[in-house]
Amino acid sequence: MELLLLGGGLWGLWLLFKPRRAPADAAPTAFAPPPLKTDLPAAVVAREYASFRKRLLSGELADHFPSSLLLKPGETLVVDVPGVTFSEFEGGKAVDQGRLTLTTQRFAFRGARRAIEVPLTALNSVEAGPEGFSISRAGKSAVEYFLGLHGFAATLTVTPEAGESFPPQTLEYLFTGEEAKALLVALRGPPTGEA
Repeated sequence: MELLLLGGGLWGLWLLFKPRRAPADAAPTAFAPPPLKTDLPAAVVAREYASFRKRLLSGELADHFPSSLLLKPGETLVVDVPGVTFSEFEGGKAVDQGRLTLTTQRFAFRGARRAIEVPLTALNSVEAGPEGFSISRAGKSAVEYFLGLHGFAATLTVTPEAGESFPPQTLEYLFTGEEAKALLVALRGPPTGEA
């Protein structure tokens, strides 16, 4: 009987701590703009996304977001996305739906049932997925998932630089899990001990 209990306990621990593998067709975690219907060269799309991301990070576009989050002194709004779903388990049932807000100092989610506010310094990791992203944070053992980031998109006007031969055109910026991760990683800055 004890052997059976020990075996069951070990099996449970294995399930709890086994490495999670992404499906073979999952998006890579290194940043790459999402596949778009455009005839622009991939390098131009990457450049324009990086330029737009830089404008978001600087707070230059903060006035374009109708956010109700009260900002602290020295804090700048980066992005505010409506219609985001919060779940505590990968592929699990939605716990709440609400607004996801990123500032230069914190990450916030405000829904009908949950309010989460995390200083960026308390984020341990950020992982991007095909439907959104997940975070792990100090003092919390469960990974938290934020899905359905489609509440924010922008149209960028792309003008060719010297040596480029395409006509000026528009490009859609999609806020994806990869974009959310890129913003959060940039806002957190380099990990401790790195330059």
